[in-house]
Amino acid sequence: MDILGSNPASVAAQAQQNLRAQSATASAALDTNFDTFLTLLTTQLRHQDPLNPLESNEFTQQLVQFSGVEQSIQTNRQLESLLAVAAATSSSQAVSYIGKEVDAVSNVAELKDGEASWIFGLAEEAETATLNILDANGATVYTKEISGATGAQDFVWDGKNNDGVDQPDGFYIIDIEATNEDGEQVQYSSRITGTVTGVDFSGNVPLINLGDQTIPASDVLAVRDKAQSQPPSGT
Repeated sequence: MDILGSNPASVAAQAQQNLRAQSATASAALDTNFDTFLTLLTTQLRHQDPLNPLESNEFTQQLVQFSGVEQSIQTNRQLESLLAVAAATSSSQAVSYIGKEVDAVSNVAELKDGEASWIFGLAEEAETATLNILDANGATVYTKEISGATGAQDFVWDGKNNDGVDQPDGFYIIDIEATNEDGEQVQYSSRITGTVTGVDFSGNVPLINLGDQTIPASDVLAVRDKAQSQPPSGT
């Protein structure tokens, strides 16, 4: 299966999560080193030889090291505060998605009421391109030759396999096999559209619910008000 193009927002969220964990570990280590530094310095001063006291330049160097350690600890704590603010902002933004229609990075869509849809795009023009639909077990249930042109393309699947047999409702995966004129693999990206019905904060990153489907809030590419259906005009 082709590797989907990474969503910068998703990468940033993962980096934020990793940085938070690294920051907590580094802060604990710096605090320990800071206390150890103070203990060693005071012990050295207490037990120095009166006839051969600590040289002023050596003492100055140790004070500079002392100041550097202290600044590192303060910088680390400020970074943790910034991460906390960023996390709160991300959560608030995710809540604002509820009831909105969104486009999100995903190669998985739900087949429901005989319809599943994706929007996909090839990274470059392809000589040959085949679209495959896979079920949750990875088995191909539908295949179709498609245009190798670049640009966004909509695909709506009616839930039937190539023999015309209806497939059960559930989640299905789009996979595109494409090659250019040199026979090299062409990468692709795909996204889905849905209405946000809820938000989940139980994990490290906010997740949004598109009906029965759950995706990271950081994978959202676009947000808009859901189109309102117009009532029939009177006669």
